[in-house]
Amino acid sequence: MRPLTFTLFTALLTCVAVADELPATLMTTRGRLLASEDFSKPPAPFTGKPVGFASGFSGWRFNAGPTGGKAGRWVLADGIFTGIETPGAKHPATASFGIRYQDAIIQCDVRLNDVPADGRQYRTLALKATDTKDYLISLSMGPGGAFLTPYDAGRIDPKTKQRMRGQPARALKPVKLGEWHTLVLEIRGDEAVGTLDGKSITVSNPLLAVEKHSIMLVAGTEASFRNLRIWEALPNPKWPKHKAALLAAMNAAAEKSKSAPPALVDSFHAGKLTELDAAIEQAMRGSKLLGATLWVERNGAAYHKAFGQRTTKPASEAMTEDTLFDLASVTKVAAGTSAAMLCVERGLMNVDDLVSKHLPEFTGEGREKVTIRHLLLHTSGLPVNLDSTVPPFATHDDAIAQACRTKLLFAPGTAFSYSSAGTVALGGVIERVTGRKFDEFCTTEIFKPLGMKDTVFRPEGERLQRTAPTDFPERGQVNDTVARRCGGVAAHASLFATTADLARFARMMLNLGELDGVRVFKPETVKLFTSVQSPPDLRSPAAKNLPVQRGLGWDIHTPYRTPPHDYSLARGALFPIGSYGHTGWTGQMLWIDPFSKTFVIFLCNRYVAGVADTRPAVYQLHHRIATLAAEAVKGYDFKNASAQSGTKAGQPFVNSLGMEFVPVPGTRILMCVHETRRSDYAAYASTDAQADASWKDGKLGSISATASEDHPVVNVSWDDAKAFCAWLGKKEGRTYRLPTDREWSIAVGLGDQEADDLTPEKLSSKVAGVYPWGRQWPPTKGAGNYAGAECRTQYPNEKIIEGYTDRFAVTSPVMSFPPNVLGIHDLGGSMWEWCEDFYNEEKKDHVLRGASWGSSAPAPLLSSFRGNQPSTRRWRCDGFRCVVEP
Repeated sequence: MRPLTFTLFTALLTCVAVADELPATLMTTRGRLLASEDFSKPPAPFTGKPVGFASGFSGWRFNAGPTGGKAGRWVLADGIFTGIETPGAKHPATASFGIRYQDAIIQCDVRLNDVPADGRQYRTLALKATDTKDYLISLSMGPGGAFLTPYDAGRIDPKTKQRMRGQPARALKPVKLGEWHTLVLEIRGDEAVGTLDGKSITVSNPLLAVEKHSIMLVAGTEASFRNLRIWEALPNPKWPKHKAALLAAMNAAAEKSKSAPPALVDSFHAGKLTELDAAIEQAMRGSKLLGATLWVERNGAAYHKAFGQRTTKPASEAMTEDTLFDLASVTKVAAGTSAAMLCVERGLMNVDDLVSKHLPEFTGEGREKVTIRHLLLHTSGLPVNLDSTVPPFATHDDAIAQACRTKLLFAPGTAFSYSSAGTVALGGVIERVTGRKFDEFCTTEIFKPLGMKDTVFRPEGERLQRTAPTDFPERGQVNDTVARRCGGVAAHASLFATTADLARFARMMLNLGELDGVRVFKPETVKLFTSVQSPPDLRSPAAKNLPVQRGLGWDIHTPYRTPPHDYSLARGALFPIGSYGHTGWTGQMLWIDPFSKTFVIFLCNRYVAGVADTRPAVYQLHHRIATLAAEAVKGYDFKNASAQSGTKAGQPFVNSLGMEFVPVPGTRILMCVHETRRSDYAAYASTDAQADASWKDGKLGSISATASEDHPVVNVSWDDAKAFCAWLGKKEGRTYRLPTDREWSIAVGLGDQEADDLTPEKLSSKVAGVYPWGRQWPPTKGAGNYAGAECRTQYPNEKIIEGYTDRFAVTSPVMSFPPNVLGIHDLGGSMWEWCEDFYNEEKKDHVLRGASWGSSAPAPLLSSFRGNQPSTRRWRCDGFRCVVEP
């Protein structure tokens, strides 16, 4: 038999009817029963003389260790043989049944048990055939189906000295957890066939040796076996016919798979999709929402589902996948931004045109300086909303007119402030330059060409019956007051759509403007308005003046107005900066990642009768959904997404808490430019009931001082700092930690003056006369935050640097003093900072660097000085800063 050239047959089980009609044994017929184990009693112990790889002639041999050791363990109960991969095990549970045979049919009932994974790796089981040397073939089962893997006698791994695996062929029949299935492995000559529940899988390559004598069971996480049978395999005269039919089915499946979308199991981890479902269902049980629809897609493989109820009044209606939802502010990107960029692409306007060029009435009080770009970036100075009552308006034109006379809150381009009023004005520009009504232009030029058949501004008829209501009494009426009062059409909020329609829109965006042969945008247009277009110094005054990154219309990295000022919750912890999306007041969410080719759509009815505003909880649910969706993606490393997306390694970035990181040359890390703030630590402590509360002491021990959120956190131990880093790393999918002593030295400027192979104790104070501010003593006025005259006013007995002043009695807000050449603040003062290292070989104490606001003596202020304290110490002068690995 010549090696087959196929690899993966996605539709094998369903594409050709004749393949499904083949009997459970295709290649052979059953002869005498060689072995039978129903596991109603302990398996027969091994009694034969060991031969070669596995065990011998009969009986069982298990992996070493009564409780598993380095491998898993086995449990026998009620006729079921269960293998469990114990936490910390480096290998799943294995057991061998030694029996000499020439050809065989091995049959076993198997089950993947529905238990928590507990961090263990393997959610699979396998039947492996071996010879006297090594594995021959493995029939494995996971949540996605069964996998037949041959081992090549002619290819040996140089490290393990074992045969290398051939290309597995698989039956993509999803396997539900907790249900019994039947596996059959037929071996005859140099061929092997596997079946799952009587469905054929494939024919193996001719890689099997002649002498075979052992069957091995393998179970990972928790998998069960029962009713093991081994028969002698006799010739089947019908095999040539069966084989021809099977190969024809495979070839047909291969041809079909060339144009068919990839299978779900190839793109997503089934367990994470299950967690997605559970997160949404938990939100419903907690009365955070009534029902929802979800769509997660990557490279054409889509997971979509409806949950809960569309409404409960006047009668209960089940949620369906074709439910229309009020998209609220998702309208801004699906309609407003898209229409604007079509106008730019067609030469009807320019992004940097003044708004007054197209709306001459948009002048006075500084409005004549506002550009289209300002409207798209939310930097126009217009307020969040129009006043919907002064005067009342009844048309889109009325709303536009009010936007044209609304007073600006700040000079255009000087700050970020999210503005629906600005998008209303943008809708007016679109109508002027196109000469068409906004809804008509969007429907004709965007939605219809894309086949978005259920995307409308005012649902009527049968669509109205499928529309999820909001808290507005009349179904199908847009929830936004301004949009509703101007006739149900506005660029900022008024669109209704289904997840399936938004999926078509997102697919078009990932495909750079084209879908199913229809081009809506040029590729360069999509790249323009989905890339960061905001200036690097753009800040949000409403969110602690944190930096903002926006596309034209699209959210990329925006801090929320309300504490804890999380960034773009709908991006989750893993989708990288450079992905983009938007959310809506009614609970809707769309996020698109062009790097992993993934998008997530979550539409819901968050209006639960008798329950207060659920919007904050739903926004947090957005974060959970996006994080799980990214975790579900197979074959993409989100932790190194910056490298895969083309972002330069070591590029500065701002994380979800607004902590700014810059590269440290000569290392692989990026270091936070400031110490960890009280607001940063508070975000962590609010999630950990076990977090020590010492950090909350605003008085810093006996010193009377009130530390605000932007002051560095103190009274934190090394253990506390490590727990924060672990939490932040899990939250964002990155590796956060404390800096090493060596990294800290390089950042402070001692990298070329200290050996890199000595303990901190042996390095401490060895570079004499070098301080963070230079070589002079005492430091010049305002060089850093040290014990000066102000400190004595608060703490009369404190030792100070006589004649020195720095404006701060105790801690100062982070970045109060100029940064060093790397852009890093306060490496030589304000507080002692924990490092990863042990102080010396005794490994009892950890290292503190940097001195503090309470330091006054010359020696501790040296850049090379190291302090040492146990990991549990909490003191008014001890804090930390984070580094992140790329």
